[in-house]
Amino acid sequence: MPRYRSCKKINCHQHLLFILFLSFPHHLFFLVSSAFLFLSSFALYSYRTPFIHQHTPSTYHTDPSLIYPHRHSPTMILHHYTLLTMLFYISSAIAMPFRKRADVPSHSSDVTYNAQAGNTVGSSPTTGAGIGIGVAFGIMGLVALCLQLYRRQQRKKRQAWLADLQSPVTFYRPNSESYQVFIAVSAYEPSLSDEVPIRVGDRIHIHGYYDEEWAYGQNETLAVHGIYNHSVMTNSNPKTDVTFLRI
Repeated sequence: MPRYRSCKKINCHQHLLFILFLSFPHHLFFLVSSAFLFLSSFALYSYRTPFIHQHTPSTYHTDPSLIYPHRHSPTMILHHYTLLTMLFYISSAIAMPFRKRADVPSHSSDVTYNAQAGNTVGSSPTTGAGIGIGVAFGIMGLVALCLQLYRRQQRKKRQAWLADLQSPVTFYRPNSESYQVFIAVSAYEPSLSDEVPIRVGDRIHIHGYYDEEWAYGQNETLAVHGIYNHSVMTNSNPKTDVTFLRI
């Protein structure tokens, strides 16, 4: 069963947003689009929260759609449209003083006074307030954009981490020519993230050496692989030749 709506319904959301753009006044639509932007940002942020705690690790790794919505989902489309709308109004607010400067009369005789309205024709008392509101929402839009860029970077790091967890571990057969087993004579607690703990009596299969004290291989007792401290192990097959790995 498809998880998201069809493309026809998605196009309806696009057309509805465009109709709102034509119908609403510019300042009112700007406020509405700002509200939609923050609501969609909150929806995207909280979308993956239930799945992280409810699904098993196998489902969490094999189904990336459980972590983030699809790029064609209505939530993602609304989020991107409102973000573009805010950027449009930010650029309009920045260009507004230049347009007002071009509309200022060149001679004082061109300015007339309207006694009934109580103001001077050609000036707008709400121009300063409109610019202030536009700048304020522009700052909010920039903050939202920075948050989106930060979340995208975190998503890329998380995807790389999941891909590393899904990488298969190569196990060698005991009769293989490259099979070399060491027995741990003392325990070792790792100090870095790529190191693996060693217990007394663990069987360690060495793939190669980085230097005199460190080697890369897999702990057959714990079924894990990584960097090991070779100084705590003794060779159980001393007749096997050792191939050093230089990096």
